[in-house]
Amino acid sequence: MYSLLDSLTSIAMVFGGVILTLRKNKSELKTVYQAMFSFTVIILLFGLPELIPNKFTTVILLGILIIGFGLVVVFANTAMTTYLQEKVPLSKQGGVYSIINAISQLFVPLGALGYGVLFDHFESYEVFITSGIFALIIIASLLMKERRLF
Repeated sequence: MYSLLDSLTSIAMVFGGVILTLRKNKSELKTVYQAMFSFTVIILLFGLPELIPNKFTTVILLGILIIGFGLVVVFANTAMTTYLQEKVPLSKQGGVYSIINAISQLFVPLGALGYGVLFDHFESYEVFITSGIFALIIIASLLMKERRLF
């Protein structure tokens, strides 16, 4: 079952790419902001499946969340790349992209370490729900400050 759920991210990302080819986006930055908000909601919702005693319902809910996550990843990455290509001068794009790539690669093991420690001490639903609430508060306050959520 794990392999099926794991493959849903890739399937959703391919499907998201198809959706992007059919969709006309007017504001890349707005899409990035909406994706950030969507990520926080998905993180929060990842805490719910463990609270459901029915395993079939849990798998279905996880599948839906994973598909949502895969779609949001495609929309966020594509919108962010397009925005950077439009705003960053061509002569500086290589440096900007390498810094973003380095930071991304740095945060993957740090995130795994941090969440690994949290999962050792707390139930997974507590970690996801608490992370989601904190992220939601931070992202929503930043987006409201910028007035750019929707």
